[in-house]
Amino acid sequence: MKRRLLITVTATLWASLVQAGDMPFPLTPPAIDAASWVLMDATTGQVLTAGNPDERRNPASLTKLMTGYVVDRAIDQKKSPATI
Repeated sequence: MKRRLLITVTATLWASLVQAGDMPFPLTPPAIDAASWVLMDATTGQVLTAGNPDERRNPASLTKLMTGYVVDRAIDQKKSPATI
């Protein structure tokens, strides 16, 4: 019960600070060491910010592995390419 109250009070105070615009410290974005990047809201799909978003890049290794995994699972389940 105490924890829930603490979280509620903290969230309320933080929300009031953000709404008032009186932040006790400057909000500076972190430096991003990447050739291109995109920050997107997962629920709405809205792009919040980006750096060189239209630059063509090779896919990351994790993307290649995930694509192989999805294709392998589809082959195991005997799915046609149209349903993947």
